[in-house]
Amino acid sequence: RRDWLLLLTEEEMSNLGVLVAKLDGLTRSIQDDADKQMRKGNKSAGRRLRSTASEVRDTVKEIRKASLDLG
Repeated sequence: RRDWLLLLTEEEMSNLGVLVAKLDGLTRSIQDDADKQMRKGNKSAGRRLRSTASEVRDTVKEIRKASLDLG
Protein backbone atom coordinates (compact mmCIF):
# COMPACT_ATOMS: atom_id res chain seq x y z
CA ARG A 1 0.00 0.00 0.00
CA ARG A 2 1.08 3.51 -0.72
CA ASP A 3 -0.81 5.47 1.94
CA TRP A 4 2.39 7.29 2.89
CA LEU A 5 2.25 9.02 -0.52
CA LEU A 6 -0.69 11.03 0.79
CA LEU A 7 1.61 12.56 3.42
CA LEU A 8 4.03 13.95 0.85
CA THR A 9 3.73 17.48 -0.43
CA GLU A 10 3.35 18.05 -4.15
CA GLU A 11 6.74 19.73 -4.17
CA GLU A 12 8.45 16.70 -2.61
CA MET A 13 6.85 14.30 -5.07
CA SER A 14 7.53 16.64 -7.97
CA ASN A 15 11.23 17.00 -7.10
CA LEU A 16 11.75 13.25 -6.90
CA GLY A 17 9.78 12.73 -10.11
CA VAL A 18 11.87 15.32 -11.93
CA LEU A 19 15.07 13.67 -10.76
CA VAL A 20 13.91 10.21 -11.83
CA ALA A 21 12.89 11.58 -15.24
CA LYS A 22 16.31 13.23 -15.56
CA LEU A 23 18.00 9.92 -14.73
CA ASP A 24 15.90 8.16 -17.35
CA GLY A 25 17.00 10.68 -19.99
CA LEU A 26 20.63 10.36 -18.97
CA THR A 27 20.59 6.57 -19.20
CA ARG A 28 19.05 6.76 -22.67
CA SER A 29 21.79 9.16 -23.70
CA ILE A 30 24.43 6.77 -22.36
CA GLN A 31 22.91 3.90 -24.32
CA ASP A 32 22.94 5.93 -27.53
CA ASP A 33 26.52 7.12 -27.07
CA ALA A 34 27.76 3.66 -26.07
CA ASP A 35 26.20 2.24 -29.22
CA LYS A 36 27.85 4.92 -31.39
CA GLN A 37 31.22 4.33 -29.76
CA MET A 38 31.10 0.53 -30.00
CA ARG A 39 29.61 0.20 -33.48
CA LYS A 40 31.13 3.18 -35.23
CA GLY A 41 34.24 3.91 -33.17
CA ASN A 42 32.97 7.44 -32.54
CA LYS A 43 35.44 8.96 -30.05
CA SER A 44 33.23 11.99 -29.39
CA ALA A 45 30.45 9.66 -28.30
CA GLY A 46 32.84 8.06 -25.80
CA ARG A 47 33.66 11.48 -24.38
CA ARG A 48 29.95 12.32 -24.08
CA LEU A 49 29.33 8.94 -22.45
CA ARG A 50 31.93 9.57 -19.75
CA SER A 51 30.58 13.05 -19.11
CA THR A 52 27.01 11.76 -18.87
CA ALA A 53 28.15 9.00 -16.51
CA SER A 54 29.36 11.70 -14.13
CA GLU A 55 25.97 13.40 -14.40
CA VAL A 56 24.29 10.07 -13.60
CA ARG A 57 26.41 9.74 -10.47
CA ASP A 58 25.43 13.23 -9.32
CA THR A 59 21.76 12.70 -10.14
CA VAL A 60 21.67 9.40 -8.23
CA LYS A 61 23.11 11.21 -5.22
CA GLU A 62 20.34 13.80 -5.52
CA ILE A 63 17.70 11.07 -5.80
CA ARG A 64 19.10 9.35 -2.71
CA LYS A 65 18.99 12.63 -0.76
CA ALA A 66 15.44 13.41 -1.91
CA SER A 67 14.36 9.89 -1.00
CA LEU A 68 15.89 10.17 2.48
CA ASP A 69 14.19 13.54 2.97
CA LEU A 70 10.85 11.90 2.25
CA GLY A 71 11.41 9.47 5.10
